[in-house]
Amino acid sequence: MREDLLQFVWAHGLFDLSNLVTTTGEAIGIERFGSLNSIAGPDFSDARIRIDAHLWIGNVEIHIKASEWNQHRHDQDPAYNNVILHVVLENDMTIYNQNGELIPTLELKGRIGKSIIKRYQSLCESKRRIPCEGFIKDFPKIQFNAWLESLLVNRLERKSNDIRLIHKTADGNWLETFYTLFVGYLGQNQNKLALQELCRKLPFNTLSKHIDQPFQLESMLFGVANLIPANSQVKYAQRLQNEYEFLKIKYSLNEISQQWKFGGIRPEAFPTRRIALLVKLLPYLQRGYNNLMQSEEIKWPDSSSFDHEYWSFHYSFKDEAKQMISFRLSDGLKQILKINVIAPFVFFYGREVGGDRFIGQALTVLESCKPEKNRVLREWQKLEIEAQDGAQSQALIELRKQYCEHKNCVICNVGKSLIQKQ
Repeated sequence: MREDLLQFVWAHGLFDLSNLVTTTGEAIGIERFGSLNSIAGPDFSDARIRIDAHLWIGNVEIHIKASEWNQHRHDQDPAYNNVILHVVLENDMTIYNQNGELIPTLELKGRIGKSIIKRYQSLCESKRRIPCEGFIKDFPKIQFNAWLESLLVNRLERKSNDIRLIHKTADGNWLETFYTLFVGYLGQNQNKLALQELCRKLPFNTLSKHIDQPFQLESMLFGVANLIPANSQVKYAQRLQNEYEFLKIKYSLNEISQQWKFGGIRPEAFPTRRIALLVKLLPYLQRGYNNLMQSEEIKWPDSSSFDHEYWSFHYSFKDEAKQMISFRLSDGLKQILKINVIAPFVFFYGREVGGDRFIGQALTVLESCKPEKNRVLREWQKLEIEAQDGAQSQALIELRKQYCEHKNCVICNVGKSLIQKQ
């Protein structure tokens, strides 16, 4: 048995509550199990426990074996001095707090129903990608949709943690934060970190001074990206290098250290082409940011305006296309940016400034998107669970990645329902 099941059993009172006594024979009465703690410290806080008619209010710690108290060094940690009850499956030793005081202990061995343990073990030992796939079809749809709404907020909160780091690196500048987040996702997973480093080396404030000079923007971006080939015979590359040498001195620019990835990427999405596309998008970036601050939708330029004398015919500085290739912000990329950049950024902004309308705006953006198409969503489709929009597809990804993948069934509403099923 894992400790998370024991926490679940305690939190929901799923054990024989009759004639409870401590390991030293004192009667126990539980008035409140307490609230599960998500940060460092004892497992449950604000519990109300009567021990031999004395009411205690404080923390409860859960372990499989009592000896884990010392193994985890709680006997040396003042944060555990206010634990009023130690709940264990097996009491294999007497434990004390840092002050040398005996900690009352409740042993649950023999008090937990076999059916609960069996259902929990069946989920943990399942070889399926979605452990409860034989049960989830019978889970009430209303409850499942409510769970998805909660999961969506959880996913946006987790993404907010990443954006918070970018915001801190940008010294609290919201436009620079949006710029870095946006540019990072132009490279998607493979070149996301390299593009974010490029933004740190070459902030929007610097680029904005050349917003009407696309060739200078290209020279700075390709130069700092360390993508201009040395001693190239390509005239375009030679011109970029000459311009970059001047701008490098002017702005004291330095190249990035991250390595670019070309392998396993469609040529149309090579980092060279994404940087060239970025040059086309930069004049619209601040305008788009202003749109978001006014709770308006970003309006990108007509894709037909995205042409280039070099990049409309090349994938990189050495790969030439056999015919003219599309050079535009595709509908698929627009959706990726809406789901992974615009919605999380607006949500984070709302959380930081206390703006509920921005949080609502973020949810509206996701609801306006078509559901994503990927391996995870196809797994759900096999179970006849179809995302209706981008909000639900994000929630289903969160459920699969953060719960099913790690067998966190005891903190999943579907799993909890199955485990405690009568």
